[in-house]
Amino acid sequence: MHLSSFQWLSVGISLLTAGGQIFLLNVMVRKDLRKSFPMFFLYNGTYAAVSVFLNVVYLANGAASPVYFYIFWILNTALMLLEFTVMHELFVHSVKPYSGLIDLAKMMFRWAAAFLLLVAALNAFATSGSGLMKCVAATVYLNRGLRLMQCGMLLLFFLFERRLGLSWRTRVISASIGLGLNAACSLCLTFFRARYPSGGLGFDLTENGVYLAVVGAWIACFWLPQGGHQNVMESPRKLIFQRWNDTLLSTPFAMQSSLASASMDSFLPNVERTVERVMARKMTH
Repeated sequence: MHLSSFQWLSVGISLLTAGGQIFLLNVMVRKDLRKSFPMFFLYNGTYAAVSVFLNVVYLANGAASPVYFYIFWILNTALMLLEFTVMHELFVHSVKPYSGLIDLAKMMFRWAAAFLLLVAALNAFATSGSGLMKCVAATVYLNRGLRLMQCGMLLLFFLFERRLGLSWRTRVISASIGLGLNAACSLCLTFFRARYPSGGLGFDLTENGVYLAVVGAWIACFWLPQGGHQNVMESPRKLIFQRWNDTLLSTPFAMQSSLASASMDSFLPNVERTVERVMARKMTH
């Protein structure tokens, strides 16, 4: 199959990015960070394998072949689900060890996932065509919704960096900002592809280049010593998060969760946790 120089360059950047992600996995293993970021580790490993496999299928069959089209959407749907779990992992990691905030984050992510699935299903039913094309349309809407959520995380961590007392040089924040920047670029290029179909190759090249830069930033951040505060517990404004956590723990939702797990815990650890919460409230007043 004959490829233009832009197509070869796009393939080269994609393979270089996969190589960068494999190197990132090696860095995480050496730094003993695999256990701290298991979903982020799995995401990069899966993305590298998918990228190599898709490039092989692309070179063998071409982008217009049905084989490449269906394989592309199936594998990208799997990556999309992994990205959602990575977002949850990064957010939970940033608010550790506040159990109330973590429970709120889990509830918000569950509702967000349910809402995205509902919107995707409704749009799929409204799309004309075969059942397979409806599934493809559903994944397109899911992907756009996920990108919007990643942009929201970018705004949260980037605009409120000082308020949260966290540094962009930490691994959690750099990973979140990287996902957000890649999502923002993807959404912008989706708009430009619809407006200017003739520039498809250039847009693909730009998207691949941005993601290569993001992976390079991840490698630097995970390789270099971590600076700043790793989570809100180490933040100078941790008392604010402590008050939020105490308020959430006093809600009926948190109380019901505590009662549901009471049968699995002994009496003494529950008393100890109650004393710790009372002492934390006195510290914040």
